[in-house]
Amino acid sequence: MSQAIQGRFTDSDAEEIDNWRRAQRSIPSRADALRTLARLGLEHEKRAAKRGPKKADTDAVCAPHQDGTTIGNQPSPDVSLKSDGNER
Repeated sequence: MSQAIQGRFTDSDAEEIDNWRRAQRSIPSRADALRTLARLGLEHEKRAAKRGPKKADTDAVCAPHQDGTTIGNQPSPDVSLKSDGNER
């Protein structure tokens, strides 16, 4: 089962998402990028919770890796996100 989730992003957040997309080997759609980034953030939080609080975990904001690491090639659930049609 899948659920549609809508959201609005500031221009700067949308630009960061698009920059992340362009840094991937195969540029994912915005919907795929958001699914991947959400999974990365949730996985990070789970790992951090298992390790316990550390200064780096509490001081830094979770951000995707800029080294090209991605899980975007894994099968994604079929989740529809509305787009403004400006996917780059």
